[in-house]
Amino acid sequence: MDAPGPDRSGQAVRAPAIVVDNLTKWYGPRRALKDLSFSVQPGEVVGLLGPNGSGKTTTLRILTGYLRPTSGKALVGGVDALEDPVRLRSQIGYVPEEIPLYNHMRVVEFLTFMAELKGLAPARAPAPLRQASRRRLVRALWRWRQAGHGLALAPALHGSG
Repeated sequence: MDAPGPDRSGQAVRAPAIVVDNLTKWYGPRRALKDLSFSVQPGEVVGLLGPNGSGKTTTLRILTGYLRPTSGKALVGGVDALEDPVRLRSQIGYVPEEIPLYNHMRVVEFLTFMAELKGLAPARAPAPLRQASRRRLVRALWRWRQAGHGLALAPALHGSG
């Protein structure tokens, strides 16, 4: 997957934001993905649609570096999800369908922990995170989730959303 050069008119062609090339994933004897290929250009908005078990979650887990495919390649922002998953995760935010809350942590502690995992120093955390009470945070997160904004939480903690 070479970097794109100029088009016929001499204009620079931007590299795709996401490149998926022949992804296949087997879970034991069960195949979840078979030779999946697509690309997403910068600025495009794409949704993964399909019935349960069609490979949507598996694809997202591979694209975010949380799961290795059996074969194929996945690039996000030019970063190979297989070769450098740590670098990839430092540049993107991903909140899975089920958010893993640690029972021993208070909400503020959990959000601070997640911000620190993303390399965000506590002093640089958004003011609401530094100043919020547990009750206010729980209410705000519940309203945020009810409004369908669950996926925006991680990038917002990183300061990019």
